[in-house]
Amino acid sequence: MALFLTVHARYHDVQWGLFNGSQRIVSTANESKKISKHFIETLDRMLKKSNLSLSDLSFIAVHQGPAPFTTLRVCLSTVNGISYASGLPLVGVNGLEALLDEQIVPGDQRITVALLNAFSHDVYYALYDPKSCIRSLGYAHAEKFLMLLKEQYQEPLTFLGNACPLYEKSIESLFGPQALLKSVDMVSLEQIAQSALAKWENQEISNQIMPIYLKDYSAPPLNPQIIGPH
Repeated sequence: MALFLTVHARYHDVQWGLFNGSQRIVSTANESKKISKHFIETLDRMLKKSNLSLSDLSFIAVHQGPAPFTTLRVCLSTVNGISYASGLPLVGVNGLEALLDEQIVPGDQRITVALLNAFSHDVYYALYDPKSCIRSLGYAHAEKFLMLLKEQYQEPLTFLGNACPLYEKSIESLFGPQALLKSVDMVSLEQIAQSALAKWENQEISNQIMPIYLKDYSAPPLNPQIIGPH
């Protein structure tokens, strides 16, 4: 059974968890604005509480984005440094893909749309179409993206993610009863851990993890990455 650390950079906080396979042993969290000062201290305290050290771990799982730039940069640079010093392999997890993995219901024919706040009226999005089993990921101006969805899909859609409350009025105005809004802000610590465990078992490891931002200003913002079929 693999014993590993999971680091989850979120919008308002960072979560750490120690997992033994699918079982969470212990977890903790700290405000995002404090992590540059307290990351190592928080990790050390959690390991000592569990009577463990870095040498007991098989790997470190880390959410590599999308997430706020500064929080993500601090987390990944620290984890990369720990990996370099300790020799522990790293496993990076795309937060949008993991959110779809966690929220898609087998057999559900609704289009699933995950929206995360990308600031400046933009959103990071992940879309899953159950008919084609294809996923698409990208970023877009929020209002333009919603209008494009309205033009392309007549089927029911499920919206989730922390950007949904920001654009709830627009979603309700455009889609009416066609849309179902779920109160899910982003992927859970447990799903990051389990996605990483599956990748580790497939030997998808690295010694350096780079952030996922999705904002590629050299390409049109409605030009998605196609991930699929799943």
